[in-house]
Amino acid sequence: MAFRKPPFKREPSIPENAGEHLALQKLDNDTKTAAAGMSLPEARFLVKFYYDTQRFRIHISNQIKAIHKPYNDWMKLCERLKKEIEDYNINLEFLKTPIEQMNIEELKKVLFGENDKKHKDEILDIYVDRDKVEKLIADKVAELSEKLDKATEELAEKEPNPPKVENHETLDYFLQHYKKMENNIAICLEKFIENQPIYQYWLKYVVGIGPIITAGLIAHINIKKANTAGAIERFGGIDPTVHWNKKEKRPWNAELKTLFWKIGQSFIKTSGRPNDFYGKIYLDRKKKEMERNESGKYKELAQEIARTKEFKTDAGKKMKKIYESGKLPQSHILSRAARYATKIFVSHLFSVWYELDRGEKPPKPFAIAQLGHVHEIKVPYWDEEWEEQWDVMQIAKQNQDE
Repeated sequence: MAFRKPPFKREPSIPENAGEHLALQKLDNDTKTAAAGMSLPEARFLVKFYYDTQRFRIHISNQIKAIHKPYNDWMKLCERLKKEIEDYNINLEFLKTPIEQMNIEELKKVLFGENDKKHKDEILDIYVDRDKVEKLIADKVAELSEKLDKATEELAEKEPNPPKVENHETLDYFLQHYKKMENNIAICLEKFIENQPIYQYWLKYVVGIGPIITAGLIAHINIKKANTAGAIERFGGIDPTVHWNKKEKRPWNAELKTLFWKIGQSFIKTSGRPNDFYGKIYLDRKKKEMERNESGKYKELAQEIARTKEFKTDAGKKMKKIYESGKLPQSHILSRAARYATKIFVSHLFSVWYELDRGEKPPKPFAIAQLGHVHEIKVPYWDEEWEEQWDVMQIAKQNQDE
């Protein structure tokens, strides 16, 4: 089929050849050519391997930071003490100024700090009672002098004795090894997706969907077997009507479910970008979820979770108290909003992919075709009407915020 190109301008969210860093040109052409034609099982493995490699790289980096922590803490302490000593000296020098030449606002800050509401009577006395002012200044000079001596003594003790930093050359070697491997896998996966129609015509323009997530979607979803967006949601474990009961086989693909979770987290991170789409849907949904939570609409759900779920850790026990009060914790609200944005994305992904694969428009979603729902969010960067609808939604949101 001849794919149509949308009439509006759209910029790729993923820079061309984003992973081809100069230090990683060691991948030969044969490897890159092989990556472009890799099989789906191979791509699935590499996506999982990429995230495993990333996890190990982060663990090693955190271990190196832990080794450096005593030294870094020492550095921060010395810097803090130096700053305190400098501030004490500046304030003491200011307090030596004759009262008649003092700036009253500056004096208030030195004597009472930025939050001077607790000292209303003393502040009023500054304007009318000279003896009280002199006493306040004398007390402050004594206080600052004591703090200055203490900070100077502590710095003299700490600064000449930095803690020893343990050797971590071996960890550095493996850190660089994992970084290089992670980036080389990314290059291979970019080669795998670059000729895929769903990437060329749509996914490369979606903010928050990078090459690794794109490769995972292509590797796990067989669009020829999916006749509805709901089928993809069930396969990916984000259909709330599907449950995994004891002694039953898992009814969804665990790796795809993890990928959908990562997509939701990505939309949260990109929600502040001006050209973002699904992150804005997340923010709008989060606001609605918070309002429903505060109004008590989730009371039964929260109390049911408190009764049926095990909470073993201290943090879990704190969350249980929130559930028992009839409210959902903040983390639960954010998860619901992210999952909603992900489901909208999956619905749009299905629509575009179905049309690219079969050359015809997909069937309408069940809620619209059967239940009579009239509100349909147009597919960004694809439906010709989406920009007009998005402008209307943005104007409505601005009016609501005002």
